[in-house]
Amino acid sequence: MGWHIMKPTPPAFDPAEVPESNFTTYPKALRAPNQNRYNRRLGNHAGLKNFGVNLTRIVPGGQSSYRHAHSRQDEFIYVLEGEVVMETDAGAQTLGPGCAPASPPERATRTASSTDRTRTSCYWWSATAARTT
Repeated sequence: MGWHIMKPTPPAFDPAEVPESNFTTYPKALRAPNQNRYNRRLGNHAGLKNFGVNLTRIVPGGQSSYRHAHSRQDEFIYVLEGEVVMETDAGAQTLGPGCAPASPPERATRTASSTDRTRTSCYWWSATAARTT
């Protein structure tokens, strides 16, 4: 990311060195919007066990996931760059850099790229075994 003076040593690391993946478990017919989303799985890279962290880049036409809710997991997003549309039961709103939407369990959400620009956000969620709906 260019902000440090020297290469960090464990437990610190440069998120830019964590590989991006657009892998999704959605059925083939539903994959396209989610394959325009690229995750750097920072929590997995660091060996975290109690919460997850992804640095997510969504290109135009992409989404983080389809609208969903978790039965027991919290989810927190911090928008780093670009704009994202967040959809909830209350409606849709456009959020920009510095916005931090949070979703407690049972609140259905969807976030998607809202412009022709790529946007980047950081996602945190509790690692509680949970059902997604």
